[in-house]
Amino acid sequence: MPLKLSIKDLELFSGIKAHTLRVWEQRYNILTPSRSDGNIRSYNNDDLKKILNVSLLNTNGYKISSIAKLSSIELIEKVKIIYSNNPIENIHVKNLKLCILEQSIEKFKHDVNTLINDLPFETVFEKILLPISKSIRLMWQANLISMAQEQFILCFIKQKLISQTEKIETNNQNYFKTALLFLPPNETYDVDLLYCNYICKTKGYNTIYIGQSTSLKDLCDFITKCLPDSIISALTLSFTQSTLSGYISTLKQKFPNINLLIDVKNSVDIKQINKIEKVIMFDSFEKFKKII
Repeated sequence: MPLKLSIKDLELFSGIKAHTLRVWEQRYNILTPSRSDGNIRSYNNDDLKKILNVSLLNTNGYKISSIAKLSSIELIEKVKIIYSNNPIENIHVKNLKLCILEQSIEKFKHDVNTLINDLPFETVFEKILLPISKSIRLMWQANLISMAQEQFILCFIKQKLISQTEKIETNNQNYFKTALLFLPPNETYDVDLLYCNYICKTKGYNTIYIGQSTSLKDLCDFITKCLPDSIISALTLSFTQSTLSGYISTLKQKFPNINLLIDVKNSVDIKQINKIEKVIMFDSFEKFKKII
């Protein structure tokens, strides 16, 4: 599908500021966008692919003045060299982004399945699928993909998480602890929580996954019945410092002896909350793996 992108769209996907892109156009003729009658720049698929390749070379030590002198074939050859030396992270993320933008659904699925077969799943998820899951929300907000496309990609990623988790569960029935995982009301983005569930399984936990938008009353009723060793949740921008403190205090009053582990992605002061006994806040999966 042909794309019609603004310079802000290129900034979003390449990580290169719009001002810098304009300078590169003027000084080095890196891109030659079409222009409207009002002199507004417009870019296509090839422009996006080129600037992603230019960005890759630039972040790997190539000066923009040297990149500008490369022919299209030479540019691709340089990218292939970097790809062969560093086959993870940014390269695969950018390739999959292009699949999404071009609606190459079968290629997206094939490439993800190939990565999962060739690499450790934790590497694929943390370095590739997680950045993709964050990016597609921005793509949707920028009207570059539809809500249906966004939902398809998220569901596909969640399916992979669930299938990989089931493989662990099949091979490990000797659980010694139980963890309950949930999201509070109005929280629906559960990719991070599903991955926490996966990590718990790798650590030998039996898990009870409740999932999205669980009311405090229903949560407390459920905890009373199953009495897990740990409660795990993920919170986004919907909680302020005061509402988060109140929410946690309510849980700890009802269940003082259960560990509470919370993934926080906003700017609240987690140091103060971490002083509460048996409450641990974390902001990365590396920290979670160490404390679970």
